[in-house]
Parts: sequence; structure tokens; C-alpha cells
Amino acid sequence: MSPFYKFIPFVMVVIIWGCDQTNDTALSEKIARLEKTVDASSGQKQISELLDAYAEFVNSSDETASSRRKMLKKAYEFAKKTGNSERVIEFASRSLLDFPKDKGREEKVLDLISIHENAGKSVVANVLKHAFMENYPNSPKADSLKNIVQDQNMSTDSIMVELGKKVKLNPGTTGINTLMATIYVDACKAYATVLPERENAPKLLFNAAQLTTTMRQFDKTIGLYDWIVDKYPDTDDAPVALATKGFILDNDLKDMDKAKEIYRQFIEKYPDHNLTGQIQFLLENLGKSNEELLKQLDPQAKKQ
Repeated sequence: MSPFYKFIPFVMVVIIWGCDQTNDTALSEKIARLEKTVDASSGQKQISELLDAYAEFVNSSDETASSRRKMLKKAYEFAKKTGNSERVIEFASRSLLDFPKDKGREEKVLDLISIHENAGKSVVANVLKHAFMENYPNSPKADSLKNIVQDQNMSTDSIMVELGKKVKLNPGTTGINTLMATIYVDACKAYATVLPERENAPKLLFNAAQLTTTMRQFDKTIGLYDWIVDKYPDTDDAPVALATKGFILDNDLKDMDKAKEIYRQFIEKYPDHNLTGQIQFLLENLGKSNEELLKQLDPQAKKQ
């Protein structure tokens, strides 16, 4: 065989590998470049650019766990140095969820407590305090928290039950108390971040997703359903979360391409689920109006 033909497979491997690495390398190089010029004293635009790049990297499914862990550490520390509370919450929560056994997890939960307290979100801070004491009972900080928490004799699960009840008190036009629903959603996320292995965690996330749908906060809804599918794939909530995500993309956000992708993913992943037939129907009739669907389903309507 000619040496030329022996060389072709090697060239193809190099080309394919290079294509796969292009975006990742470009992002890593961008971060490295920004890190050389941006610090806590830089302008807000430059700081935001670096934080955005960190966020893009740590949320990428193409990155290895090791590289994401290292980048999360840098992102979290930089967000703290620059006083960006929103990003501290984002990176601390991501670290706790993706790497729950890593060192420094207690510090991150304490940061979440402090940020929520400083923002006047005392209810969520209280949930975090109880979750901290239950998850890290041997921590010196757990003893000091016992003296300052509200509802000292209640468990975190009991507190969540009581918060859930308040969502229906004094409801508005949507049928819920929007203020309490917002607090409850944040509390559900806090619970699942600090106590992710609790059986109640995916249920609470599902409750939160339904409430954000009612409040028409669809970006939050999608994120919550993704959380369930990603972190709790073997629960009964996961397929329902995936199906509902597709339905929202289809009917509320009118994003037919993404809806089609989710519907197909559902059918492939859950071929025997009791929702599969309905999802197949929705996929086959994607983009059709309610009137068109009624005519298709009702023989009498077809004649009119």
C-alpha cells in the first residue's frame, strides 16, 4: 500500500479532533486572555465579560469534569472578589450540585446564606441554615446556627411543607400568591442545592417548575425541568419533566425546532412510557393549530 494512503486515516483523525477542539480551545484562550488583563479593579464591562466566559465554560457539556471543576473554582473566587452576588450564587450552586463531595462546600453554603440574608430574603436564608445543619451536623458553624435560626424545632422538610401551603393563601388572578410562590421557588432550589440526595428534592423542583409556568417565567421553568432530567434521571419526575419541557417549547415559546428535538429525545429515551403515545402525536402534528387538531380528531368536524 502506498505510504500516501497510510497517511490519510491519520490526517482525518487530526482534522476531526481539531474540529472538535476548535470551540473549546477558542473559549479557553479567551478566558486566559481576559484573566491576564481583568481583575477586581477593572471596569464592569470587562468583569462581566470574564464572568460570562466562565459561565459558558462551566455550563458546557463538552468540557471534562476535571476542567469544569478547576474553572468553577476560579469563577467562584473571582465572583466573590468582584462582589457579584448573582454570579456567586450561580457558581457556588453549580459547584455544590456537580461536585458535592469537594472541599469547600460548607463555605459555599454559608456564602449562599449570607447573600440571601443581605438581599432581605430571610425565608430562603432560613431554609439554607436548616439544610446546612442537617447536611453538616458536625460542622462548628452548625452549632452557632442553631441559636439564630427561625423555626428551631422544625426540620427542613417541615418548613418546606408550610411554605408550600402559603402559596395558596390570598391568591391573585393566577390562582396563587405570586410573592409567596416566588419565595417558595427560591426555597425549593436552595433545598435541592444543599440536600440534593433527599427523596423530596426532585418533587420540590417539579413543584417549583409548575409555579414558574403559572407565573409565565418559562426560562426558569425550562431550567428547573433540565435540573430534574439531569440530576434525577431515574425518578418518575424525569420523563414528565422532559415531556412538559417539550410542550412548553411547543405551545408557549413557539420554538418548534427545540420542541421537535425534545419530543424525539423523549420517544427514544422512554419508548414504553404512558406519555409516549401523546408525545408521538404532538411530534407528528407539530405546528398545527387547535382547530386543525380538532378536525383531525373529530370526524364530524372534518365534514364542516
